[in-house]
Amino acid sequence: MTWRAPSRRAPLRAPARPTAPTTATTATTVTATTATRAASLRHLASLTLLALAACAGGTAAFASASASSSASASASAAGPTTLSAAASEPPSLVTGNTTREAFAQPLAQLPPALRESFQRGRSLFRQNWVIAPAADAQVDGLGPFYNRISCIACHSANGKGHAPDGPNERAGALLVRLSVPGVDDHGGPKPHPVYGDQFREASIPGVPAPGRVSIAWPARLARTVTLAGGAKVRLRAPQIRFHELAYGPLQRPLTSARVGPVVFGLGLLAAVPDAPCVRIVVASSDFS
Repeated sequence: MTWRAPSRRAPLRAPARPTAPTTATTATTVTATTATRAASLRHLASLTLLALAACAGGTAAFASASASSSASASASAAGPTTLSAAASEPPSLVTGNTTREAFAQPLAQLPPALRESFQRGRSLFRQNWVIAPAADAQVDGLGPFYNRISCIACHSANGKGHAPDGPNERAGALLVRLSVPGVDDHGGPKPHPVYGDQFREASIPGVPAPGRVSIAWPARLARTVTLAGGAKVRLRAPQIRFHELAYGPLQRPLTSARVGPVVFGLGLLAAVPDAPCVRIVVASSDFS
């Protein structure tokens, strides 16, 4: 299959590719709107799990996001395939592992079928994607534009990514979302007509990369805030600049700079059935 560079007027959208199984599934038997809301609920639930781990003390040892819906769905039928069916007591959220791999460990109570799925998911999360076509169709589909070649590259050791310290550093785990005034057909942000909804610095051979992004931290944009306990902290704000644009000017788009969030703990949501999540979404006024 041959990739061709888009014209200057064509949106820079990466082609469809296999999606790494990194999060729990959302409902597939409800409308698209309800499914989206269910996904939002799962995201909120994951934040709650992270907060519980912080309160519990020690190093959190949630099942990584790598033990995802797709991997869990393929777990062997021999033996328990849910935490509730395998554990007689609440799972421990603490590990004695104090290395950089602490957040990449499975729960001690994980049954064999799910442990195998966890390991497959963790392997895929660390896998480098390759250009299609390739001998292994499960990991091909990279490009024509991309930010990094693996999931773990933006979520280092299943933890949080880091923003560059200055304009001379590559963006790395930081990405910049793009939009223009208005909304898309689904009520969300309207992508840039040429560069799409996310600026990608890299491309496969033979396709010009969209360009480069640099981040600076001007002192004039920093501000001091007082925390609830009285402590004062200095918050810095990024200044985003785009360089070497290959497909025309951006014309001052709306931007949102983000770093890869932690992913440990999301695998626990694979043990939560879709039906309760959907019922909560439908009954909740917060999602109406």
